Amino acid sequence: MKFTFSWLKDYLETDISLDEVATSLTEIGLEVEEITNPKEDLKEFIIAKILSSKKHPDADKLKICEVDIGIETKEVVCGAPNAKEGLTTIYAPIGSVIPKTKMKIKKAKIRGITSYGMLCSGEELNIDNDFDGIIELDDEKPGEKVINVLDNIDPIIEIAITPNRPDCLGVYGIARDLSAKGVGNLKEANIQKVKSSEKNIPVFNESNDKNPYCDIFAGRLIEGIENAESPIWLKNRLENIGLRSINAIVDVTNYLTYDRGRPLHAYNSDKISGKIGAKIAKKGEKIIALDGKEYVLDNQTCVIADEEKTLGIGGIIGGEGFGSEMDTKNIFLESAFFDPIHIARTGRKLNINSDARYRFERGTDPDFVIEGLELATKMIIDICGGKPGKVMVAQKRKIKNSKIKFDPNLIEKISGISISEKEIKKILSSLGFKVDKGFGISIPSWRPDVNQSIDIVEEVIRIYGLNNVVSLPLKNEKQPSKPILTDSQKNINLARRSMASRGLIENISYSFVNSEYTKLFSDDKSAIRLLNPISEDLSDMRTTPLVSLINNYRDNRKRGFNDVGIFEIGPGFTGTKPGNQILIAAGLRTGIYKTTGTERHWQGNEDVDIFDVKADILSYLDLINLQNDLINYEIPGPNWFHPGRSANIISNEKNLLASFGEIHPRILSKLNLPLCVGFELYLENITVNMNNKNIPNEFNFSNLQSVKRDFSFDIPHELNAEIVINAVKSCNESLIEDIKLFDQFILDDGKKSLAIEITIQPKTETLTDDEIDGICKIVINKVEKSTGGKLRSQ
Repeated sequence: MKFTFSWLKDYLETDISLDEVATSLTEIGLEVEEITNPKEDLKEFIIAKILSSKKHPDADKLKICEVDIGIETKEVVCGAPNAKEGLTTIYAPIGSVIPKTKMKIKKAKIRGITSYGMLCSGEELNIDNDFDGIIELDDEKPGEKVINVLDNIDPIIEIAITPNRPDCLGVYGIARDLSAKGVGNLKEANIQKVKSSEKNIPVFNESNDKNPYCDIFAGRLIEGIENAESPIWLKNRLENIGLRSINAIVDVTNYLTYDRGRPLHAYNSDKISGKIGAKIAKKGEKIIALDGKEYVLDNQTCVIADEEKTLGIGGIIGGEGFGSEMDTKNIFLESAFFDPIHIARTGRKLNINSDARYRFERGTDPDFVIEGLELATKMIIDICGGKPGKVMVAQKRKIKNSKIKFDPNLIEKISGISISEKEIKKILSSLGFKVDKGFGISIPSWRPDVNQSIDIVEEVIRIYGLNNVVSLPLKNEKQPSKPILTDSQKNINLARRSMASRGLIENISYSFVNSEYTKLFSDDKSAIRLLNPISEDLSDMRTTPLVSLINNYRDNRKRGFNDVGIFEIGPGFTGTKPGNQILIAAGLRTGIYKTTGTERHWQGNEDVDIFDVKADILSYLDLINLQNDLINYEIPGPNWFHPGRSANIISNEKNLLASFGEIHPRILSKLNLPLCVGFELYLENITVNMNNKNIPNEFNFSNLQSVKRDFSFDIPHELNAEIVINAVKSCNESLIEDIKLFDQFILDDGKKSLAIEITIQPKTETLTDDEIDGICKIVINKVEKSTGGKLRSQ
């Protein structure tokens, strides 16, 4: 639906801006699709007068024009056939942008002649296309801004209309909605009856209760008209919304289609034989419509006909040769109310799209049939003259406005917004609803979409403003007061995601295992034997899911699958009493099943090692944001891991969080398996440790250069690197930002050399050499005291 801003202001008294109108339209459900504002596009363009025009020396169709633009003259090369001396037109200066093509005007040489700008056609400016060539204006003063001279450069608004809002297929209906929103005051249009004679053409209506295709058929004879071109204001309005001006009679009917949502049709009354009215076509009947196409009708199509012939397809399109032409002197002006379902079915069947069909199939206002006829009559007489005859009406059914008994409390119940009864009545009244004291609401004739209480709620809320709806949580007694997932459940999901992302495949198995495994994984505790096992091979409860993973790998290896990466999240059992069941996420890697994949490489593949499963654990701890300063390492791990190649990860509170390492050689030998590495995550302990301790440290950025220093310490062979790193951490130096172990060398005297790198990050100022040396001395003293070792250079 297109209309101009000034057209809207014919019915809406307002001072608000175009942007505010657009915002309000969208808020009330009339979504703005596009706004075209020619004034913005044409603000750089200037009125110009051609002082002289001569033929281009090197081009037959080009002219060299000397153009007066007010303060100076410009030479412009122009190809328009109507570019002549004395013509007033529009000049596009260098730097301006042509609205149609978005081309930026530059100084350019055209066949050897420099052109300083461009003379424009109406089509290029998106304002007019009546001239063959550049636009021709009245004798305006050169140098004037175009936007101060032209009167047909009104902003054009295009809105999307949903199928349930036929009342807004006319500008007046849109103005009514905006007035209800508070954008302005609606100008009431009092339509007066036109003085008329008794002359008439009789009308008929064959619609009936079984097939109510046309409830109202009305029209009047207007004699002695002088059809002509429409006045400029009417032509401009139609052309601005994309309609072609034809003649005054046709333009008036098209105008009212958009102005009031009231389609009309004018027939040449001299071609009407006897009565005129609505009836059903004969099967196989043919008609050539105004679009020049021939249509074959059936016995379900409503047509407008006289006593001898069909004049048009009712509510959709008129017939060729029966409309008003420039030489037409007498017309029959038709106004009717057609059944929306009938019109929609006929339009689809014949594949005809027209402005009339678009409105009738959505529902027009039945109470405006006669008023629309009176309004059109007055416009035609004012423009073309003529003598109107009596309005003739053939009505088959009285259309009553529906009434709804409404409960105002329903608005708050549905929307959650509390609106006073006074405000509700004000909104509904401004939309044309009539509300009595008991909240009985009479629906206006132009709102066929409103037929139940929920529709009233929608009307009130959309005008009140959806932006006033406060976001509140749903009140539901059955809604859980806590998050649906517990911390433990969330932790399980994170562990599963982490392990799967590292290429491990999830394993699901029984918690029952063969007794030979419990002997290997009992950790010096007695096995938990089932009283009634499902089989002899599943007689004991496992102590850890790692048992099931090793059993799974053992079975897969028998089938030739040597490279396996699997994990399982499940319980491990340490006793028969409550609380002796723990939740463990276990993983196993074998062969060459690293995170890089298992494809063979021509240079050979590395086997998995302890650092692969350590990385699996650290990846998960990083995912849950468990900081490194909250964990420590203990060597060795549980007794099913290699005593020299395993470790436990514990919290500062001495809670066991994880274990990892190579599977003990004793177990591998017993089960006849090659090297395997595995890990265990004790999820319940991790969940407890996560509470209030996994808040990430604030990121601190410094623009000062950091300083790195390397140290190599000779320490006893039995000490691990963690002691050295913890010793550096215990220095309590805030400037030490990072510690890295990067080398180990085994010495012959029962000692080993460990090399570390520390990063010193100044906070407020660059450190001097003495300050750096002071930090280094603290580090050396702390490590030597903690380990009994010495700095290698000493």
